[in-house]
Amino acid sequence: MMENKRPKTILFICNEINYNIYNRRSAIDSILLSVLINLSDNHNILVNGIELDVSSSKKASDPPSSMGIKAMITSMIPKRIKERLKMRRLLKNSDNLRKDLEGRGFNKIDYVFELYKLGSSCGPALAKYYNAEYVLYYDSPVVEQYEDIWGISVPEKSKMELAQKRAISNADRIICYSNPVKDYLMGLGAKGRISIFQSLDYSRLTPMSRTIEQDVINIGFIGSFMHWHRVDLLIRAFDEIYAKNPNLKLYLIGSGETFIKDKQLANSLKSNKAIIFTGFVDGERLNHYKSILHIGVMPGSNWYGIPTKVFEYSMIKIPSIAPDTPTIKDIFDNGENIELFEWENYESLVAVLQDLITDENKRAEIGKKAFDFVGNNLTSDKSKEFYDSLFFE
Repeated sequence: MMENKRPKTILFICNEINYNIYNRRSAIDSILLSVLINLSDNHNILVNGIELDVSSSKKASDPPSSMGIKAMITSMIPKRIKERLKMRRLLKNSDNLRKDLEGRGFNKIDYVFELYKLGSSCGPALAKYYNAEYVLYYDSPVVEQYEDIWGISVPEKSKMELAQKRAISNADRIICYSNPVKDYLMGLGAKGRISIFQSLDYSRLTPMSRTIEQDVINIGFIGSFMHWHRVDLLIRAFDEIYAKNPNLKLYLIGSGETFIKDKQLANSLKSNKAIIFTGFVDGERLNHYKSILHIGVMPGSNWYGIPTKVFEYSMIKIPSIAPDTPTIKDIFDNGENIELFEWENYESLVAVLQDLITDENKRAEIGKKAFDFVGNNLTSDKSKEFYDSLFFE
């Protein structure tokens, strides 16, 4: 089917300062790198103007060190002033990226494919400049996400909201991952075709054998320690259940802004010896921890968050527990391929976790159905088919 169609040139862009798509600590970058690698089989891919380097995809990239005199000086600036300066720098960076990519004078750009980030004005302008179709990958409502992360109103808010609306309304096609997010986009004036597809990092979705211990039940969280992920909720729920079930272990796998606070909480509890903090791991170490889990937990999210780790748990038949947020309810079927608890409700999490701990048959059934769901609908081949059809039409 593809033989008679010429390869397209896709200019993938992201206006994030010092953007690095090879950063495997970032879930969204890992996901989109996986997508672009698949597309590179049939298309020419440029990442912010530079040819995609497939060989770099297997190398984990660490964020820059926060140590040094510059970081120390920056830490002394009041938060609101620091954030306002950062937003101005971001807007300037977006403008500079647009000018740079226009100045390259590429012979033919067929598609401008943008991961939309806060403050970007690049996509519509570059699509117009190169007379290309504009495809928008919409990962989150960026203004709301900023305020979720930082707990303050986004500086230059009106400019940020206007830039987001302009991108959404000018996109020829938009990719998002749930009906609630689609409804949000429609409310902001989306006119192009919206496709719902759960894009994943397929390098982390390989089936593997599991080592199921009989005398202990291993519960796990894998992900970033952000406040909306509510690792603290899981720690407290585990501690309550552990008092009656001392054959439990809790593995907290990852790092992030609440890591130290969550570790301090765990150290203050009677169950602390059974709570293992691994820090960030990847590759074989990550696979080892996955292989020993009986239950995977996503203890918190926001209304729009895609449950990336639940897909990973599912691919190796680990039954998952997650909050009943609009997006998660839209993707999964409660009681079939996942167990949901009432969002932000501690007692509900305790009840669902206790139920799954004590019912081995239910764990096996949910794990099998989750595996079937992901294996039948969210494979690398299906992703390749989806994106090839998107860019070859």
